[in-house]
Amino acid sequence: TCILIKPDGKIVAGGTYSTIAFTDDPVVAQYLPNGKLDSSFNSVGIATVYFSLPHGDAKSVSDMVSTADGKIIIAVEALSIAANDASDYLIAKILPNGLLDTSFGTIGSISTDFNNSGDLSYGITMLPDSSILIAGSSYSQVTFDHFALVKYTPNGKVDSTFGINGRVITRFNGKTSSANKITVDPSGKLIVCGQAISGSFSSNAYDFALAMYDSNGSLDSSFGRNGILTTDYGNNKDNANSCAV
Repeated sequence: TCILIKPDGKIVAGGTYSTIAFTDDPVVAQYLPNGKLDSSFNSVGIATVYFSLPHGDAKSVSDMVSTADGKIIIAVEALSIAANDASDYLIAKILPNGLLDTSFGTIGSISTDFNNSGDLSYGITMLPDSSILIAGSSYSQVTFDHFALVKYTPNGKVDSTFGINGRVITRFNGKTSSANKITVDPSGKLIVCGQAISGSFSSNAYDFALAMYDSNGSLDSSFGRNGILTTDYGNNKDNANSCAV
């Protein structure tokens, strides 16, 4: 579901490896510039990353970034079939040889929960200081979906200086919303895009949704209306999947 080119010109594709229903696992494949699988990457050019339950049953690489030294950091979307929808944000760091970087998080990966809700991570970006930002949505039966951000230190720990305990939730006029991508402008502002519902829940009418944050996770009130804005394209189901500066 995503692709990147590393500083050395190698190509990395991320997606999912499916065996039976709802037991999918995230998979990463690395190719040489000539299109052949890179045998120096986990011996066969393909690496599967395993996360244990209850972090979601069907997992797929939703986005990824490459570090200057050739490591790969993946954000994983984990869909849960459990009644309590107890999926979490999942990220992992992979060495150039295809193995997990055990110095990152807990033996190479980390899961992050928003108040026992259903959390889905969609976008990832890396700051100049090598800290990591994840954007997605956090859901509960009380509050529905909302923009949800988490910041991590370079070693995979939640950065408690960002937002509240490293997390930020943004509501678009109390209506459901989901963040898809996150980027950083030259001044260090964080720009997040996605979708927000514009009508009743049954109308299926969504708009482009954008939010701008200061580096500490506070909304930038100079952007849009108090840091957020929506754009409608003809009362249809509109979804901003990518953003750039």
